[in-house]
Amino acid sequence: MVAEANSEDPTLKISLRSLEAWEGNHHRKGFKGLIDRYGVTAITRTGTRTGGQCRSAEAVQFFYDIYRTNQRRTVRQCHELARSEARRHDWQWPSSYRATAVWLNRYDDRATTCLMREGMEAWRHKYMPYLEQDYAKLAAGDMYVCDHHEFKCFVRYRGKTIRPWLTGIMDAATRVLVGWHVGPAPHTDAILASIRNAFEGWGVPRRVKIDNGKDYDSKVLTGTTKSELRKLKRELGKDWKDIIRRERAKTELNPCGWFGVLPEFGCEIIRAIPYQPQSKLIERYFLTVSNQFTRTLATFCDTSPERKPEALPEVLEDVAAIPELEDLATDFAAWLEEYHHAAHRGDGMNGRSPLAAWESSPAQPAKAQADALGLMVNVRGSYKVGGNGVRVKIGATTIGYGQYDTSLQRWKGRKVLVAVDSSDVSYALVYTPERAKRQLICRAEANERISPCATANDMREAQAAINRARRDAKRARASAAATMKTTARIASEAAAHRRKELLATGTDNATSGTGVSPVNGKTSSTGVSPTTPIAIIQTGFEAASKQVKGLVSPPPEQSEAMLHDLATASTALGFGRGLAPKPPTTNERAPVSLLLGEKGLSTDQSPEDDGEGDSDTDVGDTATDLLLLVAGRCRQ
Repeated sequence: MVAEANSEDPTLKISLRSLEAWEGNHHRKGFKGLIDRYGVTAITRTGTRTGGQCRSAEAVQFFYDIYRTNQRRTVRQCHELARSEARRHDWQWPSSYRATAVWLNRYDDRATTCLMREGMEAWRHKYMPYLEQDYAKLAAGDMYVCDHHEFKCFVRYRGKTIRPWLTGIMDAATRVLVGWHVGPAPHTDAILASIRNAFEGWGVPRRVKIDNGKDYDSKVLTGTTKSELRKLKRELGKDWKDIIRRERAKTELNPCGWFGVLPEFGCEIIRAIPYQPQSKLIERYFLTVSNQFTRTLATFCDTSPERKPEALPEVLEDVAAIPELEDLATDFAAWLEEYHHAAHRGDGMNGRSPLAAWESSPAQPAKAQADALGLMVNVRGSYKVGGNGVRVKIGATTIGYGQYDTSLQRWKGRKVLVAVDSSDVSYALVYTPERAKRQLICRAEANERISPCATANDMREAQAAINRARRDAKRARASAAATMKTTARIASEAAAHRRKELLATGTDNATSGTGVSPVNGKTSSTGVSPTTPIAIIQTGFEAASKQVKGLVSPPPEQSEAMLHDLATASTALGFGRGLAPKPPTTNERAPVSLLLGEKGLSTDQSPEDDGEGDSDTDVGDTATDLLLLVAGRCRQ
């Protein structure tokens, strides 16, 4: 009979022993003895068939409604609530908690349960798929990866007990930690120190993958913040990267010519994917640091208070047992040397040590020059020069530089490059903005700031410095007429140039002027043509007469003499300390200010300030007087 039943329906697979067991169960328990111990299958809310004791779809729905919540109820609590609800509504639900636990472990959709109970962040870390990266395709120096890591231990720093931070830069191809810095906190200066060690000791990479934190979102590093990048994407479209590269190649479009430390070295910046540690290879290295190095320290505190060692409070009470920050850095350097020589099982390493992988790489990056690197990592960006010099933000503090520096005052209103060494912020190096011919302007000292409760002596000393700067400016203003070309000298040089041209062409009137006087229409002895413009560089307006217009160009943006040079010259000529200028001798030409007299227009005075009131109506008369004086002086 058993063989005949199996031949008719091969899916039954009934054996004689099973048939005898069914007969015994029926003899003892009746029809209930024939029910399988796992019960009849039922369909859950998700549409899957579940084994075990019979569960109604309504009961399963109620169980998941109370289980998949952010309250994170236990399986036992949800089982008891579901059983009570099943009794009240006559649903089918097993009475055994073990049966519910086995059923949930076998058929539960764990990804959905994690999302509902633990949130999106936990689901990203545990179940979100990610792209795998093949590091075997990289060579040494193709890409560096940067990030911060907080040591899971305590150290002493300036009399306080803190948890230090490690700022690391790793080569993605060889796993060599090319640059690192151990400090009390993560900040931009720590990143710059790591970059300096990496670029000078190992080489400049092609690409640098950085974190999305605030420390890396800095113009000092990248030249463009994330908010500015989002704005550029909206304005420039999908080709915004190519447009930025082309614009940066044209340095004349950027008057300051500073794009950040990494772009200045030609490094392409890659930002890591937010909330995905898998995208940064250095995250796995930090786990190795915690397991192999930090756990060996007496002040190791682990990842949470629940997992900290029991003897940690006793260790922290003994201040002598807590290492200093410098000692931790020394111990980490020794451990890192061992790590670089140890075999590595990472992707693309093939059991080689990091140093062996670096040496066997087909191409290695070129190292940066120490001088250029020292300038680049210290540049804080471009700043506009104000009345008190430049104000630079270093960390959380803003410091002013060049308060009394005369060479910096001539750049007022324009942008300059400011470099400040984080190890010594008492001074700053100020450079010209042009990339092609970048030069040092000055070494600006930090501005002096007095207390609101300063004494009279402190106020007197500060005011004395201001008075010295004012005297230098007055001397420079007084000496401007003596150091710049006078109108008579300009006219005589133009006449001499004209005579040389006539002599070169063989004209008979080379020695006698044939030009008509721009004042009265008569022949002028200066030899200057009526159409020849006379440039008077002391003033900034255009002079005109009835017969000819003389173009008067404004002063140059940068005079040949510096402000302090003019002050020195003024003292030598007797313009400082209330001394009157020396009267001209018979062989000297008098300055224009002396020729014009008290009512004339001085060389450092604008037409509106000539002492005759509003000068909008007498600009031509003043220019005519100037030209008359020039012609008369030349005749003499």
